[in-house]
Amino acid sequence: MIKNSILVVILRGLSALLQFGVIFFITNTFAPKIIGKYDLVFSILNIFGSLCVVGMNHSIIYYSGVFKAENSSSSLWNVYKKMIKIMGMAAGLFFFMYLLVSKDFINSIYDEDVYTLLLKAFAVLGFHALLLLNIDALRALGKLRISELYRSILKHLSLFFFVFVLYLTHNDEYLSDALLLNSVVLSIASTFVVVKGFKKLQSDQYFTKKESSLKEIFIQSYPMSISMIAFLFLQSTDIILLGAYEAFDKVAYYSRAVQLTLLVSMVLHAVNTVYAPKIAELYSLNDEANVKINIKKSTRLIFIASILPIIFLFIFSDSILTLFGKDYAEASFALKVLMIGQIFNVLTGSVGMYMNMTNKQNTLQYILISALVINFLLNILLIPHYGLVGAALATTISTAGWNIYGSIYLFLKDNIKTFLH
Repeated sequence: MIKNSILVVILRGLSALLQFGVIFFITNTFAPKIIGKYDLVFSILNIFGSLCVVGMNHSIIYYSGVFKAENSSSSLWNVYKKMIKIMGMAAGLFFFMYLLVSKDFINSIYDEDVYTLLLKAFAVLGFHALLLLNIDALRALGKLRISELYRSILKHLSLFFFVFVLYLTHNDEYLSDALLLNSVVLSIASTFVVVKGFKKLQSDQYFTKKESSLKEIFIQSYPMSISMIAFLFLQSTDIILLGAYEAFDKVAYYSRAVQLTLLVSMVLHAVNTVYAPKIAELYSLNDEANVKINIKKSTRLIFIASILPIIFLFIFSDSILTLFGKDYAEASFALKVLMIGQIFNVLTGSVGMYMNMTNKQNTLQYILISALVINFLLNILLIPHYGLVGAALATTISTAGWNIYGSIYLFLKDNIKTFLH
């Protein structure tokens, strides 16, 4: 497990370098106003694309562990097909709902003509959702390296290709379209790989097969979806609301600080990527002792791999942000505040992952929804007065709060220590 975790951390490290390179190129090539719109589309795409997935990219990992314990792994193919049906219906519904919204109303929120831009984003939701599902479907199939290749490497390389073409052809205004096209291309390519993996699994005659209905899949996935969307909103509400209160160039400055923060949290996600299927399997087997051992190992690995980057970004925040352009240093103090939130994130360990893999999705969703409400209110209160720093404070307070509460809850409920010890 530790070997696989290190491999994933290395791949996520390469991903961080690639992402940094793409961001560096974009911020030094395109105008902050264009980048601000790009960041808005990115946030909308992630939030509503994840709503289309309805948590199924997490539940497919759960099903993988359960089916493996029950010697019925080939049943995962039927689950995957039904997940695509649910996802397609959700994507169609969101696109239709957006069409019903007034163009003038959308444009009035941001004092910019962004209606058409967001219309394109809603049209691509299904593709983006499919990509999210496929990446974790590959994990469920045991193809961890290929999964991480798509998640950590290909999505940045292909995006850079499309962005570089825009640079060469002097079509800067299509930066957001490059992001959308990237999701379409990768979703189609990854689907071929996933289907091939399932065909190989289906040919194995040693497995028994189990059927899962659409209703069962939805019931299992829905709580994970609420939790995931709440988590994404915690990461994106500040950016979306900044767009309403501040100019798009300010959004671009703050978004770079957020992206640097997400690079740090990449370690936690990398470790969770490896340990989640194992936790689900051990929990299904009622192996409490080994669940505790694996959680302890994952928390320590997260801390060891994260603490130095956090300290580095905190101390050199101004210099690092200046790499994107001298004006980006305006988000320096906001980045320091966000790093404080990451310290709590690291110290409390894999709270969300443990809950999702041990049938505590409902509890997690209540915790995250509460944190989201607090986050939204804090953003509304703080951004008008403190701008970028206000947004960072809102995110840090709500993130630290739900992680601390969650770790205490699990200790009292399951006698499990997700926090560092």
